[in-house]
Amino acid sequence: MSKSLRIFLIVLFSAGILIVLGKIAINTFLKNKVETFVTKNLPPHYQSDFKSLSLDLFDGTITFKDVSLQIQNADTASVHSEITVKELIIEDISYWDYIVNNEIHIEDIKIFYPVITYYTHLYRAPKDSSRGPVLNINKPIRIDELSIDHTQLTLYDDSEANTLLFANDLTIEIDDILIDQNTLRKRLPLEFGDYDAKADSIFAKVSPYETATTRHFKLKKNRAVFTQLKLATKYTRDEHAQMLDKERDHFDLTIDSLAIDAIDFGFTNRELFVNSNRLLLSRPQLDIYRNKLIADDLSRKPLYSEMLRKLPFQLSIDTTSIKNGSIRYTEKVTQGTNGGTITFTALDATIANLGNTYSEGTKTALDIDAVFMKDAPVHVDWSFDVNDPENRFVFKGDLGRLNATELNKFTRENLRANLEGTIEQTYFTISGDDTYSQIDMRMQYDEFKINFLNDDGKDRKWLKSAVANLIIKKNSNDDGKNYRTGEGEVSRVKHKSFFNYIWLNVEKGLKSTVTGGL
Repeated sequence: MSKSLRIFLIVLFSAGILIVLGKIAINTFLKNKVETFVTKNLPPHYQSDFKSLSLDLFDGTITFKDVSLQIQNADTASVHSEITVKELIIEDISYWDYIVNNEIHIEDIKIFYPVITYYTHLYRAPKDSSRGPVLNINKPIRIDELSIDHTQLTLYDDSEANTLLFANDLTIEIDDILIDQNTLRKRLPLEFGDYDAKADSIFAKVSPYETATTRHFKLKKNRAVFTQLKLATKYTRDEHAQMLDKERDHFDLTIDSLAIDAIDFGFTNRELFVNSNRLLLSRPQLDIYRNKLIADDLSRKPLYSEMLRKLPFQLSIDTTSIKNGSIRYTEKVTQGTNGGTITFTALDATIANLGNTYSEGTKTALDIDAVFMKDAPVHVDWSFDVNDPENRFVFKGDLGRLNATELNKFTRENLRANLEGTIEQTYFTISGDDTYSQIDMRMQYDEFKINFLNDDGKDRKWLKSAVANLIIKKNSNDDGKNYRTGEGEVSRVKHKSFFNYIWLNVEKGLKSTVTGGL
């Protein structure tokens, strides 16, 4: 072996030893830094522990086993959050960025089987509202990819027996994360790029009476899909009625799938915003039951324009579509009955500009088609401007041929009346605001009669029925015209819903039309 080759090999070997020793030194330094951060740099009300910490000397990978974290209230000793993690892997820490660019750059963080529990009733906001960021970090942290796999998330409301939110087998992946002292001061304490998420099942408590569940959830490339979504009263109708001191609807809403396209959310000046260019509800089925024997809720009910305008966050959904939906509404007004029912099936609808961020003059517009009482096609155009403080609206309806006896499923139980005849066509337009409205109606009908019933719903009240049918025009062409017209004005009952307002208008229009305004 020549002298020059021997010198070259010695230099090469020595350089290799120095590189290995340098990397060992840097990894050891980083390991100590991590241990110091976990044990000493967290705020005093954060208590953390782990079973083991291992370090791969050559690729800069740190692995934690059996990590636990408890978060106490800053001003008390009570624990409001608990987190356990089976395994946490931090892969490929960039030494170059740490030394040269003065930042912590991590290629990948993997978190496996975390169990997160948050007791909302135990949390107490700190008395000192001027506190700075929760964490103090000397260097910005960049993470190319964060994955959290097979999470179990539980939020309790007022006790461990009352679950507010539960998500099973939740997996989240987030790319291009930045955390620094500036982001930590924001309501959302990090910046990020693309994100994906999925879960096998989610449960949420919506109110003391209602819950929401979904069998599967997936969020990918800014498109969220919920399958077998259910929002419903968790008690039976009788149980629900016994719990109430004032009227509240009992309902059951199921949706085969709910898809939200181009979803975007975040905070602007600490105010939440949620945007989407399209929301699609496939086969929603809504069953509403109202027990009118319970005392009215006399609180003021805002119209939908006001409700949207006063949302505590910014919302904009450019197009909302409903495909093949159905609505079943039952109202009970008499003891000992099941109530009267009306139905809408084959319901398709499009809603444009649903939200509170659109400019003044931009209308929220609903275009609805359905089949009423399994018999009559119905079309509705409904529009309003969310920015209008007077909450003006226009509601137009077009009802096709309907056998009047179909309405008896509702009128027999609720109005103690049976109807006869055929309603060939009905058009009406309601123009109103928060206080007053006016209806204009046109109807074409044949052999229309009404029979009032006794309180038991069986025997006919002959005199009242006879007088009513003397007043009612039996056919719309009795005066030589195909259509009869009617009109009327209605004052809104402000502790009742918008649809009660619409019904009062329709009722006024019907009476005016069939009686000639008597």
